[in-house]
This record gives sequence, structure tokens and C-alpha cells, in this order.
Amino acid sequence: MRVQAVLFGISDDLGADLVRSLLPFCSDVQSLTDAQAAPESLDLSFAQIIFCKPDINVVKTLRTLKPEASIIVVSRHPEVSGWLDSIEAGATDYCAAPFDSVQMKWMLDSSRCSAQIAA
Repeated sequence: MRVQAVLFGISDDLGADLVRSLLPFCSDVQSLTDAQAAPESLDLSFAQIIFCKPDINVVKTLRTLKPEASIIVVSRHPEVSGWLDSIEAGATDYCAAPFDSVQMKWMLDSSRCSAQIAA
């Protein structure tokens, strides 16, 4: 099953790299910036996986709005405290650029398994 993903609040250059890595595995990838909408105003009903920046307020809001989705925090700068804070706030996983196809497939597969176990 191919997944539907949302990129929320991720910079254009990082988002473009992430989209290229996700396209072989996702049936739909939508990218939204903070300027376009607040998470509360979005229809996330279709999203199975949400990628966002390491911001605990964003992670908490997305987790509340879409508790069954996998939330993956992404960044170009792997700061341990940012990752840990995001995981504690409800993120499912994290990854740092550069992205590769093996990493993406593993992350998407493990996120799907986590979602099935939680269901």
C-alpha cells in the first residue's frame, strides 16, 4: 500500500529533497508551509504520515489533530535535544538530510507497522 504524506512547515529546499525521496513510495505528497495555514485549519483526514520541523508545539498540535498518523520530524541539522523534545512531544520518528531511498523505505515501513500496532 502506498502512503499519503504531508510536509508541514518544512523549508522549500529541505522539502524538495524530501519530496524527491518520498515519491517512489507515496501515492500523494502535499507540502504546506506555516505561512499557508495553521495546523488547526488543515484537513489532514487523508494523511497517513506527516513530516514536520522539530518544533514541539507543532508536533503536539499535529498529534492532537491526527493521533493515528505517524509524525516524522526532519531537519538538516541533527540536534539531539531537538529530536528528543520532539519524540517526547509525540513524534513517531525523526530523520536528517540527506535522505536516501533505503532510509525512506525503512522509515515508511516502520511507521506503517507502528500505526497498525496502535490501531
